[in-house]
Amino acid sequence: MQDTSIINSKMPIGVFTLIFKEVHAAQVADFNARGVDVSLGVVRSPTFFPYSLAAVCQRWEDILSNTAEFWKHVLLFLDMVGGTNVKKARAYLEWSKEFPICVFVTRGRQGSAVATLEQVEAFESKTVSLFMEALMQKPHFLRCHVDATVSTAPPLLPRYLPVEASLLRRLSLQCVVERNIWDPDTDEHIFQQPVLDFANIPLDKPLFEFKPRLTHLTIDGRNIYYMFNYNDSWEFEIPDLRWLKISHYNPIDCSKPYHPYKRKCGASRMWRFLSLIHLTLHSVWFTIDDDEEHEGAEYDLFGLESLTMIEMDADIMCEFFRVVQDKTLTFSGCQGLNDIYIDKCQSNLKLVDDSFYNPTLQLLNIQDPSFDLVDFVKCWRCDTLTIAHCSTFSDAFFEAVIVQNGKGRSYFSWGDCLTQLYLHFPDVHPVVERHTFFLS
Repeated sequence: MQDTSIINSKMPIGVFTLIFKEVHAAQVADFNARGVDVSLGVVRSPTFFPYSLAAVCQRWEDILSNTAEFWKHVLLFLDMVGGTNVKKARAYLEWSKEFPICVFVTRGRQGSAVATLEQVEAFESKTVSLFMEALMQKPHFLRCHVDATVSTAPPLLPRYLPVEASLLRRLSLQCVVERNIWDPDTDEHIFQQPVLDFANIPLDKPLFEFKPRLTHLTIDGRNIYYMFNYNDSWEFEIPDLRWLKISHYNPIDCSKPYHPYKRKCGASRMWRFLSLIHLTLHSVWFTIDDDEEHEGAEYDLFGLESLTMIEMDADIMCEFFRVVQDKTLTFSGCQGLNDIYIDKCQSNLKLVDDSFYNPTLQLLNIQDPSFDLVDFVKCWRCDTLTIAHCSTFSDAFFEAVIVQNGKGRSYFSWGDCLTQLYLHFPDVHPVVERHTFFLS
């Protein structure tokens, strides 16, 4: 920081505080209107308050640090150059006093790489663990967002932590690049990072069983697998969970580099989340394990309202639908399920039944040439159908809908139910044309 004569003028501290409060109020109004994922982009902005102003000079940082409400959004950067050090991270946590806080651990908008991928991964993995250790010693944080864009994965969370986290309602642990290794010889997952052990916590300090009352959880593949594999993790007992996203579990066979290993695991245990309304599976490469010990209970999706599948393999999707169907709890039996989104999923997805009914079905960005759009859509009955950027969309779709000369029945049994049809045609031009049909 560098002081200037203007910044260090004799303007009273109270005037600075009033100005800062006006800036803060404007930002809060805009911030509260956004979701967590959108907010992450906002906090990474170099103009985000109060960090942008605290970096101007020491005097401004001193003034800002004395107003706890300015630090409700704790922003920690993982970058090797210009990142947040642990000492500063602890200061931010202290400046927030006892306010509930939203914590974002992410990467800045840095340009070219400053080191090799391996060096960045090692640095970020260590830094994330140190940040998490600091965070878990504060009992008042409201939401923690970990977005380690290059790191192999966020740390594995244990069942016992040095914090009760009684106010924690939203927790997001995710990263973009995730290296998961599976050893088929030992039938075990290779965890490159250990579970957090909090080595710096005094032995006489109590540890708490981590039982947060989460309503929203985004969790990375390694943590979700750790939960399923060891059956002793805190994620099993979240009675109030309403929104769940599992992302980026892509295990690689250690004996065959770059070869995906589709590992069955106890994903069916999602039945314990009895309040679940929204479920998202993003790039998850395990199938549902049909566990006979819990037969008739593990696939209770009765309360589910929205299901999203992104970058999922067709075999896994078919297995998901098959298991749900086999338990006589088809999606037509989920009375609240209103929306299904299938985005950038792969291969020739085929369903074995045509009894699926949902008010809204969206098929987005499916580019696999083997995908039979007509046969897949035939299996669904819906009120609103959206097809966007599907490479196999052709006149055959309309031919299947049209009834020749007004006689007979259409190829689709749900034709009488459809009220809205959205077709986004792929085009080589920058502007993509959208056609909307309202059917009466």
